[in-house]
Amino acid sequence: MEYIYLSSSFALTILGILWLTPLTHKIGLTDSPCERKHHEGSIPLVGGLAIHTTVVVVALLLIPVSIELLYMLIAASLVVFTGALDDRYDINFKIRLVIQAIAALIIIYGADNKLTSLGNLFGFGEIELGYLSVPITVIAFLSIINAFNMIDGIDGLAGGLALIAFIAMYFTTHNAVSDSTQTILLLFIGSLLAYLMFNLHIFPNHLPKVFLGDAGSNLLGFVICVFLVRYTQEPKAILEPTTALWFVAIPLIDMVTTAVRRVKHKKSPFFPDRTHVHHILLRARFSKEASLLIILAISSALAGAGVIFYTINLIPHTSLLLFMAVFFIYSSTIGKAWKVSKAISRKETLKKILLKSAGSR
Repeated sequence: MEYIYLSSSFALTILGILWLTPLTHKIGLTDSPCERKHHEGSIPLVGGLAIHTTVVVVALLLIPVSIELLYMLIAASLVVFTGALDDRYDINFKIRLVIQAIAALIIIYGADNKLTSLGNLFGFGEIELGYLSVPITVIAFLSIINAFNMIDGIDGLAGGLALIAFIAMYFTTHNAVSDSTQTILLLFIGSLLAYLMFNLHIFPNHLPKVFLGDAGSNLLGFVICVFLVRYTQEPKAILEPTTALWFVAIPLIDMVTTAVRRVKHKKSPFFPDRTHVHHILLRARFSKEASLLIILAISSALAGAGVIFYTINLIPHTSLLLFMAVFFIYSSTIGKAWKVSKAISRKETLKKILLKSAGSR
């Protein structure tokens, strides 16, 4: 049955993208080059819409509709609709955050899916959240949603990172969850594989290039958070909360380090710029393909570590210490790489100016 779900979501996402692409140019749902975006031409922002439509249709047709599934689909649809509006009209980030928080509250109160414990983080027993449960869950949703949105800067990156997270969740939960949960995970895996085929433009003479859009990156972050919250908490706890961190390590760490860097420079954490890890690699003269492979390889290694820690039942505080070590190494390395990439960029700019000046003579 797994192959049926994978192949059906793969095929339907392809059909959805091909059907939606011509419509995007009519309604202006495209991404055009600008100071921060250096791609060529106007690219349709239909990846997220196609993935969402595929998962909703197949889920309603093949999965028994439970209250949890229904609320997840409703909340995810709200996130996707808001993201699509942002893709089209560039709405204020405060409005986006409010609607994302509402989607999180739908999950919290509708599906009774929230963080009630952080686990035995320090070896002294469970850390119960009590009255902080709801606000911390909302913060977790906002963090992961926007982590995937912020890192969606080069072809294949957000989709590839989400694919790694979904695969890691599938392998760590598939023996202990319902068939419905397995199906949802497989549907996202199949849809992401189809989307990446378009996004990476593997068949340029036959398939159009498309982007996820904010609708897609927000959707992926939201659904990943739903599953991580659900299966790190009782009564359905399978994973330790610390294990969940490893599955979304790169988007989460990159968001935090980038936000801290922006605040240090007296800018809003949500100020759009080109200071994410992929931008740093590009400024350091790595190609887009090399940058993508480096980041996905690191993410795969970290998610793989999470799977291993789950398998060997590593104690939570050891997992947390290792994660904090990775966080420190990553942030320190990125900080140095940022300075190096800036120096390289300045030299390249100076070289171009000198060559242009010499040519004008």
